[in-house]
Amino acid sequence: MEEAGPTGIATVDMLAPEEVCPPRGEVIKGSTELTISDRRRHRRKLMRIRSKRVKNTTATDLTKDKKAAMARVIRMAHKPGSNVKVVT
Repeated sequence: MEEAGPTGIATVDMLAPEEVCPPRGEVIKGSTELTISDRRRHRRKLMRIRSKRVKNTTATDLTKDKKAAMARVIRMAHKPGSNVKVVT
């Protein structure tokens, strides 16, 4: 009996990618495969990221610093189609 695989190809070429190199990180699941705990974990992770982003934006609010606010207005004034005229 002959072998089903091609004879002129190396054995590494006939292996699946997971067999050649082990996968890094966690296994990717589809949205239908997620369990309730997986969904909740993902939601908590998104909420943590969102809260950090909100904290950073409130801490570095540009309107509190007059120089930064003025620089922002000047940048907006130089955009095409802007009718803003800066008088200093």
